[in-house]
Amino acid sequence: AGSVNKRPAAAPADARPAKAAKAGKAASAPKKAVGPIARKVQSVSLGLAEADVPVDAMTMLENMLPTALTELKASRHRYQAAVVELTEGILAGAEELMAKQAAAALEAVRVSEVQEEEGLKALAEAQVVVEGEEKAVMARKQELAQVALAFKASKEALQAKEAAVDQRAAVLAAFAKKKDALVRVQTEQLKVLVEGVEDEAAAKVLADAMVVELGNIGVDASVLAALPNASVKVPSARGPFDTMVLQQLTDELARRVAEAEAGLRDGEGGRAAAAAEVDAAKRALEEVRDAQLKSATTYKGAAAKMAEAEQVRKTAAGQSRSARSNIRREQLNHYHIERR
Repeated sequence: AGSVNKRPAAAPADARPAKAAKAGKAASAPKKAVGPIARKVQSVSLGLAEADVPVDAMTMLENMLPTALTELKASRHRYQAAVVELTEGILAGAEELMAKQAAAALEAVRVSEVQEEEGLKALAEAQVVVEGEEKAVMARKQELAQVALAFKASKEALQAKEAAVDQRAAVLAAFAKKKDALVRVQTEQLKVLVEGVEDEAAAKVLADAMVVELGNIGVDASVLAALPNASVKVPSARGPFDTMVLQQLTDELARRVAEAEAGLRDGEGGRAAAAAEVDAAKRALEEVRDAQLKSATTYKGAAAKMAEAEQVRKTAAGQSRSARSNIRREQLNHYHIERR
C-alpha cells in the first residue's frame, strides 16, 4: 500500500480520458446510493476521481470498498484492511495535492498582482513619456513648418532678384542696340552725306536708307521731311536751311548717343548691384535650406523617440492586461480547487 502512495504524479498519455471516465463513473454513483454505506462509498469514489490513479484501479477499489467498509475495523480481513488503508493513502495524497494546487494558485495570483502593479506603474510612466514626446514632436513640426515658409520666401526672393537682373540685362541690351544703330547712322550715313557725295544718285540712295534708319529710332518726322533734300547736296550747294537741318540732326544723334551711353553706364552699375543682391539671396537661401534640413532631422529624431515611447507604453499596457488575465484565471482555478 505504501508503494502505491509514492508513485509519480505525472499523468500518462491518456490521463485526461481516464480522469473523465473516473469523473463520469463517480458522477453516476449517486444513482446507486441506497444507504449510509453506499453514500460513504460514493463520497470516497468522488475523492478517488480527484486522485491520480488509473481507472481500473479505482474500479477495483470501488468494488471492494462496500464490503470492506461494512465490517468494523477490528473485524476486517487483512485484504479488506489493505484496501481501506490503500484508499486512505490515495485520498490523503489527493488532499495534499489539492492543497498544493490551491497554494500554487494563490501564489500565482500574488505574482500576477505584483506583475500587474509593475505593469500599471510602467504604463503610467510610459504615458507621461509619450505625452512629453508628443509635445516635442508638435514643437519640432511647427519649427519645420516655419522653416519651410522661410525657405519658400527666400526662394521667391531669389527668383525676384534673378528676374531683376534679367530685366536689367534686357534694358542694357536695348541701350546697346540703340547706341549701335545711332553710331552706325552717324558714321556710315550722316557723316558721309555731310562731307558730301558727288554722285547724286548714290547720295539719294544713302539718304533714303538713313531716313528709314532714323524713323526706326524715333527721330522727329519734321526733321526727316527736310533731310533728303538737304543731305543729297554737296556742301557748296547747300543753303543756310540745309546746313541747319544737317546740324540739327548731327546734334540730335550726338545727344541720343550720349543718352544711350549714360543708360549703359547706369545699367551696368545697376546690374552689378542686382547681381550682388542675387548672390546675397543665394547665400540666404542656402542658409535656410541648411536650417530646413537640420529641422527635418530634428523632427525625424523626435518622431522616432515618440514611436519608441509609444512602443514602451503598448508593452506596459500588454503586461498589465496579461497580468490581469492571469489573476482572473488563477482566482477561478483556486475557486474550483476549493470547491472540490
